[in-house]
Amino acid sequence: MQLEGVKEVVASSDQAAGRTGKRALLASVLVGLFLAAMDSTVVGTLLPAIKAEMQDVTLYPWLLSGFILASVLATPVVGRAADVFGQRRTLVAVLGIFLVGSLAVCISSSMTSLVFARALQGVGAGGVSVMTYITVGKLYSERERGKMQGMLSMVWGLAAVIGPLVGALVYQKFGWRMVFALNIPLSFIAMALVWSIRSTDQERGQKAEGGVDARVMALFSVTLASLLILILQPSVGLSPGVSFGLGAAMLIGLGLSVVYLRKWPEKSLLPVEFFTRRDYVLAALLTVVASIALYASVTLLPLYLRATLSTSTVSSGLIVMVAALGWVVGSAICGASLVRTGYKATALLGTILLAAGTGVLALGGGPLPVFAAAQALIGLGIGFVATTTLVFVQNISPLPRLGAYTSAVHLFRNIGAALGINTVAAIQIFSFKRLQLSNPGIAYQGSFKWSFIALFAAAAAAVVAALWMPRRVSRTA
Repeated sequence: MQLEGVKEVVASSDQAAGRTGKRALLASVLVGLFLAAMDSTVVGTLLPAIKAEMQDVTLYPWLLSGFILASVLATPVVGRAADVFGQRRTLVAVLGIFLVGSLAVCISSSMTSLVFARALQGVGAGGVSVMTYITVGKLYSERERGKMQGMLSMVWGLAAVIGPLVGALVYQKFGWRMVFALNIPLSFIAMALVWSIRSTDQERGQKAEGGVDARVMALFSVTLASLLILILQPSVGLSPGVSFGLGAAMLIGLGLSVVYLRKWPEKSLLPVEFFTRRDYVLAALLTVVASIALYASVTLLPLYLRATLSTSTVSSGLIVMVAALGWVVGSAICGASLVRTGYKATALLGTILLAAGTGVLALGGGPLPVFAAAQALIGLGIGFVATTTLVFVQNISPLPRLGAYTSAVHLFRNIGAALGINTVAAIQIFSFKRLQLSNPGIAYQGSFKWSFIALFAAAAAAVVAALWMPRRVSRTA
């Protein structure tokens, strides 16, 4: 009897320790996610000050695009590493990279070194972001994931809203370097929290067999980096020779990847189901289109409003903030209702909201509140679509490779952001050049029309795709 009593006490102690460890791990990933989200939005506020101090007029766009590119490339690698090495070790590693990147930003003395430091930060931020969603996916059950993923989207949205404001206030008091210096102690705290948590049997049991294949990572990096740099071509002004070289590198990398992965499909960083199974293809497509609609609209709309309504920077910023708040609200509502309504209903509602918001932009004209309403609809739409697709993929994916499947969703989200921003910008630039020849008086204002029409067409196609989403699914064995 005494032995059984001791066993009960030990079991109760282990359960309490498990709950404490779960809360500590959740707290650490939330801190990391908040920092990563802040760093992805704050640079826009600090860019004029950084550009003036560094006295550079050519490399400064890479403070943004280099961060995004590094984040995208890190996402599948980190997801695979989490499956192989365990989420605790991987999370500590990416937090450490983010910390080192932040320190490098603080001590950078030239624009070149600052661009490399931001790229290192991007690796850490991309890794922290995907590890947050992986960790929550493994800590919580299928019925709990919708609410938890909604909460994570709320954290991201909150950081996106207050990041530029906090950055501006800190800059006014202490300078722009101090904004990044704040990451250092907070990253240390998050790393200490994660490292203090003992590794669980569940985590060890969910690791995938095998290792990260260096050849696959190299080919993937070359292919994706070449593609994204080509997408960024309108903003960086690549020469025809460089563009040709990047195109050749992309095709060669893609061809070698196909040959290699046809022979060893288990080595793929991205699960092959995202290219072969309808459910996964739909989730990827909806994720990309939702990201295109949000990021492209918040990039172009402030420029359009400045040209047509002569809005101030504050007013344009508030319009963008409405979209971020819409994402927060949409994620929360979707997370709370997803189990009850099913995937098809929430995906369809989200895409309809996206189509409505982009439709308002495509029509053009109207007072400022009309554009605010359009951004609210777009924000609500991506909140529904992003939460639905992520939970959908996590709930049908095999548990041993949950990290790889989760990171794939984030990869498609980042690709959508990069693709959307640069595609609609290219359309706007092309339209501007054409209108300058025929109607120069309204060339700039009129050049946005076809970009917004393209966004509406993409959102309308997403509505059709959402009709094919299943209502309920079962997990892959």
